[in-house]
Amino acid sequence: MGRGIKASSELLQAAAGERPAVVLAGCVNAGKSTLFNRISGRGRAIVSAIAGTTRDLNIARAEHNDREFAIVDSGGLELYGREPATERAMEEALSAIAGAAVVIFVLDGRAGITTGDREALTLIRQTGRPVVVAVNKIDNPRQDAAAAEAYALGIERVVYVSAAHGRGIGDLLDAVVELLPPPVAAVAQPGEPELRFALIGRPNVGKSSLFNRLAGYERTIVADLPGTTRDPIDLMLEDHGRRLMLVDTAGIRRPTKVDGELEHHAVGRAIETIRRADVLAMVIDATEGLTDQDTRLARLVETNDRGLIIICNKWDLAAAQGRRVPVFVRDSRERYPFLDFAPMIFTSAITGDGVKDLLPAALR
Repeated sequence: MGRGIKASSELLQAAAGERPAVVLAGCVNAGKSTLFNRISGRGRAIVSAIAGTTRDLNIARAEHNDREFAIVDSGGLELYGREPATERAMEEALSAIAGAAVVIFVLDGRAGITTGDREALTLIRQTGRPVVVAVNKIDNPRQDAAAAEAYALGIERVVYVSAAHGRGIGDLLDAVVELLPPPVAAVAQPGEPELRFALIGRPNVGKSSLFNRLAGYERTIVADLPGTTRDPIDLMLEDHGRRLMLVDTAGIRRPTKVDGELEHHAVGRAIETIRRADVLAMVIDATEGLTDQDTRLARLVETNDRGLIIICNKWDLAAAQGRRVPVFVRDSRERYPFLDFAPMIFTSAITGDGVKDLLPAALR
């Protein structure tokens, strides 16, 4: 876990810009994502009763009492999770905490303080970051007495909140702003991106690996299991003085293959991203070639009148199988002639080959 924590300051600086980072942390299902949506004023993070919904760091701009900061939603601190994606989510969360200006430790006020909460808080304290305890799901004053045990944790600042109903949010942000470092000299704020460029495709074709290549660091969690990415992840990039917003999305499967509440939410967000992007990069697995599901996605892009690039990822593996670019292009065009307008780029997210061609193609 040490490598991730060392990289935390660089990660948050790159993602949050010059603003101090305020990180929401705590055990699974305490309501961090609902609180993130409340503070950021945007329904970006998927909220579900299923534990472990959030995996990637979700970052948004926020403001309170004339102080700007970056609010960061993190995965649950599940100390004994055994799935690789769960372990990586915890590593990302600890990495963010170590680089935070302030940590909001979120407790489920209805469940009471658990052993997991105490162990998670011990990890947070070891980073030396200032902490505010937010006792969540306290919807009315009658529940305050039951939540008073939070003071036994030894944290000076304890605030009762209801992220779902907005109770106590102002008091919480007052406490956070008091702990923020003094503001630095004002800097010019970046303008709107010239282009919104989103990666879409089926699960496990390498979207997040390509996103991380373009970002220059591991901004999203990458795992061999399909469905690792759930929330759309935004990142501002610059290419030769031109600003682009890059978006990673959840893998989109056929409706009959979509499994469970979380995946329905994630797929819905990905389709919503298609509608708000200017150019879509449809990532396919070059070892499989274009599939019928790929072409359904392409039709959705076309019907929304958006630009389309086809990224043939894993080309290092396809080439090792004997595939050749001219034949691949010819066969794809013959089988799906309606895609003639979309340029095809051949990449390997693992080796980095071809990745430098993506942003210029998107801008064109």
